Amino acid sequence: MKEEAAIFKAMSEEVRLRIMILLTHGERRVQDLVGVTGLPQSTISRHLAYLKNNRLLVIREEGTQSFYGINRSNDVLVRSILGCLESCFLENKIARRDIDKLRSLSARTDSRSVGGNAVRILFVCVHNAARSQMAEAYTRKLGGAQVVVASAGLEPGALNPMVIAILKEKGISLTGCRSKSVHDLISQGQSFDYVITVCAESEGARCPVFPGKAKRIHWEFEDPADLKGSEAQKLKRCRQISDRIAVRVKKFLSSIFSSCPDWKNANGNVTRVFQKKAKLRCL
Repeated sequence: MKEEAAIFKAMSEEVRLRIMILLTHGERRVQDLVGVTGLPQSTISRHLAYLKNNRLLVIREEGTQSFYGINRSNDVLVRSILGCLESCFLENKIARRDIDKLRSLSARTDSRSVGGNAVRILFVCVHNAARSQMAEAYTRKLGGAQVVVASAGLEPGALNPMVIAILKEKGISLTGCRSKSVHDLISQGQSFDYVITVCAESEGARCPVFPGKAKRIHWEFEDPADLKGSEAQKLKRCRQISDRIAVRVKKFLSSIFSSCPDWKNANGNVTRVFQKKAKLRCL
C-alpha cells in the first residue's frame, strides 16, 4: 500500500500525470515531451527529475541522447493506476491533445530508428475499434524505435471494451487512444511503407490507395464485434484473436528485421508482454 500511495502522490501533479500518460506509449526525449505539451524545457526537466528520483522513470542513453521511460520494476503497477484514471483522462481535452500531438510526432520522425529511417506501418480495419488497434499496440511494443506505427478505420467507431481489457492484462494501455479515419491520414499527406488490412478481404478492398510506394498486405481476422455467446465466451474468443494478431505481428517484424542486430538482440519485453498464451518465436 505504501508503494501505491507514493506513486499516486508522484502523479498527483498535472504535468507529471501528463508525462506519465505519454510515456505509457513509449520512451521519449525531453524535446519530444516539450514539443507535445508545449511546456518549457525547464518545466519538463524538473518533473522528469522528480519522477526519476521517485523510481517511476529510468533513463536510457543512446549516443548523445537520453530517452525516458517507465521503470519496468513498477511497470504493471503504474499502468494499472493509469488505467484506473482512464475514463477521467479521456474526457480531458488537454490530455487528449497531448496524445494526438504525440501520434503526429511519431508519424513524422523517430530519431532512434534503424539507419535513421523507421519502417512506417499502418493497420486498417472497418471501425479501428479492435483488430487494427491490437495490431498497432503489439507492433509498437515489439518494434520499438524501429517502427512508426498507426491504425485507422474505414468508418471509425468506439473502441471495443474487450480489447481495452485484454491489452491492459498484457501491460499495454490504450489510454488516450481513439478511432481514426483512414481518409484523414490521406488528407494529412501521411505515407507508409506497409498498409496492412486486418478485416475481411472484401472490406479490406475498400481501403483507399495511399501516396508513395506503400506495400499492401492483407491479414484476415474475425471481428470481435461479431462474436456470439455469453460475455465470458466472447472475452475468451477475443483473447484468442488477440493472441493470433500478436503472433502474426511478431512473424511480420521478424521477417522485415531479420538482418538487424537490434532486432536480434531484442530488449526482452516480448516474453513479458505475451506471457499468457501467445507463442512468440521467429517463424
